[in-house]
Amino acid sequence: MRLRIVALLTLLVLALAACGDGSDETTSTGPLGGPDDPPASGTLDAEVLVLAEGEYSLEGADAVEVRDPDEPAAAAEIFIETERDAVVETVEAADLDGRTLLGGVVHIGCFLADGVTVEVIEGAVVFHAEGVDDKEGEVDCVRAVVTTALVSVATDALPDGFDDEGPTGPGGDEVPGEVVQIDPARPEADDVAGPGLVRDRVDYEALLGRYGLGEPDPAVLARLESGADVLVAGAVSGGCELPSDATVVRTDTDLELVLDYPPVDPDLVCDEAVSALVVVAVSSADVEGIETVADDPADGSTGVGVVQAVESVDIDAEPLAGRLADTDLAAIPAAPDLDLPAADGERLVFVVEACQPDTAELVADLEAGTVRAVAQQSGDRVDCDALSPHLVIADLAADHADLDPVTA
Repeated sequence: MRLRIVALLTLLVLALAACGDGSDETTSTGPLGGPDDPPASGTLDAEVLVLAEGEYSLEGADAVEVRDPDEPAAAAEIFIETERDAVVETVEAADLDGRTLLGGVVHIGCFLADGVTVEVIEGAVVFHAEGVDDKEGEVDCVRAVVTTALVSVATDALPDGFDDEGPTGPGGDEVPGEVVQIDPARPEADDVAGPGLVRDRVDYEALLGRYGLGEPDPAVLARLESGADVLVAGAVSGGCELPSDATVVRTDTDLELVLDYPPVDPDLVCDEAVSALVVVAVSSADVEGIETVADDPADGSTGVGVVQAVESVDIDAEPLAGRLADTDLAAIPAAPDLDLPAADGERLVFVVEACQPDTAELVADLEAGTVRAVAQQSGDRVDCDALSPHLVIADLAADHADLDPVTA
């Protein structure tokens, strides 16, 4: 796919790895300090200002960092949205004379932590979770719950140099956007790249086909075809519920999807993990120069496989759809000799008609159990008097290997 948020995810999948660990854990800064610093180890006298559910972020940053008390809204961004107003009020009312405000993740697991202590360990400041439910590590959790804290400590008790302010929430700049879709979706293997940037009708159809989500929304399709907007798409999994909202954050040439979830219901019993497709419409101008989404290629394959070649063939070539193992490429008129990488999954061969394409997508119909290739232009569009045959070779993703190739 073109980008990967979940990879989803993905962040949530990584966070879920902590669910099975019943031990207390710490989150920390990097090593700091020198020979004249305060003691290299020990528990700090900390006042806990806020201990509540934290924000999911694909960046997954969990370092304990200095937060600016003069920017309470920024400090509150590490918490879920429903907690932020109360966090702002708490920070504004706090007496921080001679003290430093610290914030970060305390615990990731099946349950919220009931407390936090602050320690200096070998020159690093760490949060240590307290009061985690005894069932942690003994139950299977289908949603990672993040406990986040803001605490104040005496500034002179911190390692030397640690009172320099660090980031206050998800890194990068928020990209204005509108969430146009959050729907349950077919789960995927963890190592599959995310869908990423969706730039046109073909991408959009391939995206929805990949997750079995029906036909394109005409209003969203119109925004794509106008060229004004593109879609940032990501697959997420591991939640007990669907995300309630999403924000796109840009850092240099990378995009991240930062997710909001409903508050945790302690009485909710989950018997099935929820996988979802999250799609946010943003201005095309705001994603110029983007190379990755959640560290996956921003413009890879959005459909159910990776396209390896798109080449023109003779005008007399007939439409074709099949597996390479069952296809004689030499029988396709004017088929070029291709130097392709080793197949990554079932290799498919198509002959499709298109107007001067330079890329293609595999568009699936999961209900029918079929997949077709659609060739397309990228960049500035070129008009054609007539369509012409093109050879498309693509590798079908392993978890879609049962799909049958068909002509359009």
